[in-house]
Amino acid sequence: MQAEKYGQRLDYIRNCKVEGAYSITVDDKGKVLYCFDGMTLSELDGICLYAAPQVKPDYRIIAIKPYTPLRMELEKL
Repeated sequence: MQAEKYGQRLDYIRNCKVEGAYSITVDDKGKVLYCFDGMTLSELDGICLYAAPQVKPDYRIIAIKPYTPLRMELEKL
């Protein structure tokens, strides 16, 4: 399915699971937020997957699937 969706970009796509309990909220602009204890994630956020936390993110969240555990599709920047 991802091959059809992302085509040649597939080499730059990673799938990531996030363990832990979370809640889903929507901000005043309609953006869906996935709230963990001390962390909030949403689509189009940058994330340091292979980079150190003090440098710029090396991936961007392109999709979040609200399963247990939470699943994200990340694209290399």
